[in-house]
Amino acid sequence: LKAEGARILAPALQDSGALSKLDISGNRICGLSEYGGTYDASGLAALAKSIGNLKELNISSNYLKAEGAKAVVPAIEANGSLASLTISDNGIGSEQEAKIKQICAGKSIKFTL
Repeated sequence: LKAEGARILAPALQDSGALSKLDISGNRICGLSEYGGTYDASGLAALAKSIGNLKELNISSNYLKAEGAKAVVPAIEANGSLASLTISDNGIGSEQEAKIKQICAGKSIKFTL
């Protein structure tokens, strides 16, 4: 999928009110993999704006780093229907992990970091 694919997918997600579950784990949505690559959070930022109706979101193993997590945090806060979030294996750092834990706990979202 990578960043470019995520940017292309984002508008379709906004238009799909019936979609409740999205699993894009291991898709290099920030352009990185265990073999390297060029970091680009633009696709993740576009996707983050499009997850308003999702109940389940799995974005694990995408090498999001702290910058990518910062793009996701406002979307998690704004989503009124999210019940499950998997964001593990992304190297987001302890500060972003703490923010996500706090948001999820306050909204009763089941999460895996």
